[in-house]
Amino acid sequence: MHYPPAEITNAGNINVIVPKKKVDGRTPEIGQRKGISRGDIAATNLLYNCPRCGGTLLEAKGIFSPPSKLNDSEVDFEYCQWTIRAAQGERIKLVIALLDIRKTPNCSTDYLEIRNGYQADSTALGRYCEDVGSATIIASNFVTVKFARSQLENNRPGFILEYEAICGGDIHLESNDTYYLESPNYPESYKPYKQCHWNIKAPYKHYIVIEFDYFELEESKGCKNDFVKVQEGRNENAPIIGKYCGKNDYLEVASRMKRIFLTFVTDGSKEAGGFSAAISTKLIDNNDPTS
Repeated sequence: MHYPPAEITNAGNINVIVPKKKVDGRTPEIGQRKGISRGDIAATNLLYNCPRCGGTLLEAKGIFSPPSKLNDSEVDFEYCQWTIRAAQGERIKLVIALLDIRKTPNCSTDYLEIRNGYQADSTALGRYCEDVGSATIIASNFVTVKFARSQLENNRPGFILEYEAICGGDIHLESNDTYYLESPNYPESYKPYKQCHWNIKAPYKHYIVIEFDYFELEESKGCKNDFVKVQEGRNENAPIIGKYCGKNDYLEVASRMKRIFLTFVTDGSKEAGGFSAAISTKLIDNNDPTS
């Protein structure tokens, strides 16, 4: 709370902002120097994205769970739906940290369901109605989370789900393939504090060529702030082909091997347009003495 409770009233003795619930029989003090009331702290730490039954989550990472009691009605069945959205070029990583739902045949009535997309017929990645331990799911940049339970099961916590927008992954190219890769959020400016890794693999007797038709990152000495790094191999320990930043109207990078490890890193100082690249494979010319 950044304002005192009587901030927007003409009379200084009238509190316009008043906590709805008492704690230990007393109304909590709030205001710029008081912080969050005790009654709100637990919910803020655990459910800082979505304390309600459903909604749209746009933050880069979060954790959420259904309310302990969905509503005060006497209905026999209750249903919640959340949509999680990440930027174009990113994927969503979900971790089921807790699952406590009544087991039913084929998870028909009480369940947690995760779908890869936002449409009703999007691919189901899983439907759960019993303890699965800590499960991890990687989806696209749109995810729908559905939760249903019987009213008589309101004493169960349901689930705790953690999510995070991630970028990167494996790119497997076939002969004569072209893969179009863009920085997260392209053609809009990229976001701060990103770290993406792509492991690119070509077929046997092929090498990889990356052609950037657009490239604009923050300029910095030694490319220490925002950069694209290209390495010839399968991981971050491979030999470096080049490290690039700033603006480049035409940038082409080629390997001598069938693997490239591509890294994109941004800090929090300044954002730019990002990059757009075409990644293709070329057949190794055995008559070329350099190949």
